[in-house]
Amino acid sequence: MRPGPEVSVERLALLAEVQAEPMVGALLAAGGAMWIAVYLIVIARGFKDEACGMPLVALAVNFSWELMWGVVIPDKPPMDTINQVWAGIDLIIVLQYLRWGRRDFPAHAPRSWFVPMVLGTFAAAMAFIYFGTYEFRDWEVGGAYIAYLDNVMMSALFLHWAMTRDHVLGQSMWVAVLKGVGTATLSVAGLRINEAVLGGSPFLSTMFVLCGVLDAAYIVLLYRRMRLLGITHPFRRL
Repeated sequence: MRPGPEVSVERLALLAEVQAEPMVGALLAAGGAMWIAVYLIVIARGFKDEACGMPLVALAVNFSWELMWGVVIPDKPPMDTINQVWAGIDLIIVLQYLRWGRRDFPAHAPRSWFVPMVLGTFAAAMAFIYFGTYEFRDWEVGGAYIAYLDNVMMSALFLHWAMTRDHVLGQSMWVAVLKGVGTATLSVAGLRINEAVLGGSPFLSTMFVLCGVLDAAYIVLLYRRMRLLGITHPFRRL
């Protein structure tokens, strides 16, 4: 389903104009490239540790958002292509979760629930992304509302891992740093889009800041967790 007749043609035109600005385009491309690197490192680390390097809910919502903005309502270039590449790479992480995610499955839950739980989580995530996109008319700001709700949730879940897990399987300092810097880069572009298209949404501005704070905390706590586990040089652990 495409955006309906209620869409603001003027706002879409303004969005396209802002996204076409050289600096904004460069920031979007750079942030997208860093997130591609994040996914590739997550996959590589996952195969080494035989573990999935992304929390299930974060993975499901992220993958659903990429499908939404890469296939259902393709974003403007270069983000449409970046979203499609993200989704393709993310699919490998989905398969890794299906292969090794049982390690994080509650011990008291019946093992037969694992696959239905995973499929149900992805179905719920897709519904959240799809209906949230239309509720917020998110195409008018390039999907930023739901994208940053997703990012804040993802950052919080990674931070929760660093705070509560007794291992760092599937985790890498380079994932933490590139995830944080990549999101910050996209947020700088988002600030320009937010100001030009929405006149400065306090909601989006708050999401930008929250992502930065949570990502910084994750970098610090993951580093400390690795050192406590005897990993002398965390940044050498790709």
